[in-house]
Amino acid sequence: MPNDISGVSAGEWELSPSTRMSVALWSKKVPVDVTLTTPGTAQDLITIGTTTGAGESIPAVNLVPNPSFEVDTTGYTAAGSTILRVTTQFRNGVASLQVTPNNAAVGEGVFLTTDTTGSGEDRGTQYYVTASAYFRKAAGGQVAGQDARIEIRNLAGATPALAVGNTILFDTTWQRSVVRLPITAVTGSGFRIYLVTATQHAIVFFIDSIQVEVQRTGNATVYTDGSLGIGYEWDGTANASVSRRRYGLMAIRGYRLHNTGDIYFAEDYTASITTGEYIRAGTDFDVGGIHLVRRLSFVNVIAGESPRVYGAVYGDWSTRHIT
Repeated sequence: MPNDISGVSAGEWELSPSTRMSVALWSKKVPVDVTLTTPGTAQDLITIGTTTGAGESIPAVNLVPNPSFEVDTTGYTAAGSTILRVTTQFRNGVASLQVTPNNAAVGEGVFLTTDTTGSGEDRGTQYYVTASAYFRKAAGGQVAGQDARIEIRNLAGATPALAVGNTILFDTTWQRSVVRLPITAVTGSGFRIYLVTATQHAIVFFIDSIQVEVQRTGNATVYTDGSLGIGYEWDGTANASVSRRRYGLMAIRGYRLHNTGDIYFAEDYTASITTGEYIRAGTDFDVGGIHLVRRLSFVNVIAGESPRVYGAVYGDWSTRHIT
């Protein structure tokens, strides 16, 4: 939402392209296919800024080749525990890693080793290795001492750790532990990422959606791997290579759509009889040019109907820089 509530700077609220933006190529295409969920209640076909992948998204690179154990446990080494790939619990995909601690010490679990990690730049900007993972147990509520966390250690696995993430007290929901470590701009280093108990216990727990990033803020971005749809990709073999998330659409510059039922259709408004355009069933409709909007909404005209709207939305990521 705009910070200015006086209206004096209203020009800043609008998408207003420069000449450069007006003639820029459309570099993104997002398929859309939405059937109205509840007749009489307007629904967004797409909203830029909230739709993962299709909407505005922060680019990210996940350096963990096997982040969600979809195929095997390659790259992971048990540390004071027994580990097993299972399909009974999962946050992402169809599998996770089950960890059974030996209950002999603190810090039992599993670790992976990163390649040499640095920013590749020498401009006086601070960079961080940011690592994260999700934890849970199979059943029961939270109990003191049943916990785990993520840690960054050196290549020898020495303790104390170089950096320690927030401790997760297990329950039956997936919770994220995040750790960050400042690194030198160019030279970098390799690290071990540990996912281990924070206190000594014998509770079986599960790990999924592991991510290691190099970025400037130290804040973990939304989990990324190449299986998550539009805007996500693997650099090489699926579940065995680095993955990344590209920019999504920054603004809608055009669309080509078809509707199966009579609808009211609106741009940057909630569709209704007063705010929407009436489009008859079976219509192909489109718009292009230097059109710029962030939201498409529709609702049924005929009571009780649930129309379907499908097609494609076009735009590019660089409209972020239109001012």
